[in-house]
Amino acid sequence: MNDKIIKYKIIIFSILTMLTVTSSGFNAGFPLNETNITKQGEIDSDIFERSIPAHMTVGKSYTVQVPVKNTGESPADFIVLLITPGEFIYPQYPAEKEVHLERQEVKKVKFPITPIKPNAGELKITVRLFVISSTQPFIPFKELDSASKSVYRIKTALSPEDIITAFVAILIITVFIVLSMKRLKS
Repeated sequence: MNDKIIKYKIIIFSILTMLTVTSSGFNAGFPLNETNITKQGEIDSDIFERSIPAHMTVGKSYTVQVPVKNTGESPADFIVLLITPGEFIYPQYPAEKEVHLERQEVKKVKFPITPIKPNAGELKITVRLFVISSTQPFIPFKELDSASKSVYRIKTALSPEDIITAFVAILIITVFIVLSMKRLKS
């Protein structure tokens, strides 16, 4: 497939996925005939979920791992879409990667993410798998699978408790040094 066409499809796809959610899930904005959908690919949700810790630290990089398997009987092109809570975790917009898989092939797609703001509470990170259809130009993408994992806390590198503990320790050491020097002088 021509690289320019793929890039345009990805741009259109990104816009549609950000703007269009149907009651039955993401369908890239187009109604699909459910009887025509066959399972052509899947995400290993266990590995995806294990790659995301429940607690993160601001500024520390993490790698989200998304194993994708082509379960179909022919080679196919897939798009893996990662959606993060953009106010708290970079990338702030859906990140997508295209992967070509031969029949029954498995590849691990990796996304770097970085928490950018502290948070206490549930934040969902979602991955969606789409197959690129070369036979249906008006419905270029079809969702096959998805998985989500929650992050429950994003803390700063030094929490307020850590700062208070360090301050008290420095204060105690300073008092000890001053008292020791006074004792040496007398």
